[in-house]
Amino acid sequence: MSLTEGIAREEGFYVLNSRAQRNNNPGNIDWGEYAQLHGASHGDPRFAVFPRQHKASRLFRRYFQGLSTAI
Repeated sequence: MSLTEGIAREEGFYVLNSRAQRNNNPGNIDWGEYAQLHGASHGDPRFAVFPRQHKASRLFRRYFQGLSTAI
């Protein structure tokens, strides 16, 4: 299991109808300018809502690879 998969598991992404799953946001990335620049909307009070899960996953992986400093 990769680090990002483990975090997604801890955030409840693999639990049916969890907040992370409803938001297509496996890492529960906070809403903000950086998430918005990567296709997120603000439909949740705290966390970014992505149109598709792969967008959030890519952003999440980039953060842990050191390619981004903002989440």
